[in-house]
Amino acid sequence: MLCAERSFGKRYSKRFEWSPELKQAVECVRFWCLLLKRSRGLSIRGTTIERARINAGLAVDLDPLDQPTIVKHLRTALVHLKSSQKSHVELRETYLRTS
Repeated sequence: MLCAERSFGKRYSKRFEWSPELKQAVECVRFWCLLLKRSRGLSIRGTTIERARINAGLAVDLDPLDQPTIVKHLRTALVHLKSSQKSHVELRETYLRTS
């Protein structure tokens, strides 16, 4: 039951307006969280990590990364996400004007 609710629940937030930069920031945080989980020993599919990396627009070599490096990148990604969320209205307006 919980799995069904999770898979069919809403997948967007009404709090922040959508923009490509905000979407990339969210995917970047997701990518680093997945890498951190994998470095802690959890089983994460390589395709899931690769999809998050492509959606985030990152070019990262995954082999030599240790936990302190991943945590450092995750913290910078969270700072970028917070700044993108603060200016989400301007990002959305800019996106709509250019497209």
